[in-house]
Amino acid sequence: MAFADLSDQFAESLLAEMGVSAIFTPAAGDPVTLMVSYQEEVFLQPGALTSEVYAPAKTIEFHLSDLGRKPVEGETFTIGSTVYKVASILSTDDEFFCKCEVTG
Repeated sequence: MAFADLSDQFAESLLAEMGVSAIFTPAAGDPVTLMVSYQEEVFLQPGALTSEVYAPAKTIEFHLSDLGRKPVEGETFTIGSTVYKVASILSTDDEFFCKCEVTG
């Protein structure tokens, strides 16, 4: 079995055990149900001229193969009855995981 296959299986298993079910709604096309990791973190530096050093951030991380692409700003993830709008891509390895900052 190739390393990429093992990595895919690990990513899927990790989100299946530790993630929550979400519905991704693209700007065009059909919604996709997937497992995501949702967190409320305090690590982002706010922009502009503010007196804060850090600001709270809501993030969603998911397995890229579930969507086949990175989301774009304005697309949404729904967890339970809460809709989170993609604000930016924080990190991605372009192969396995993508982490987005969301608002909602």
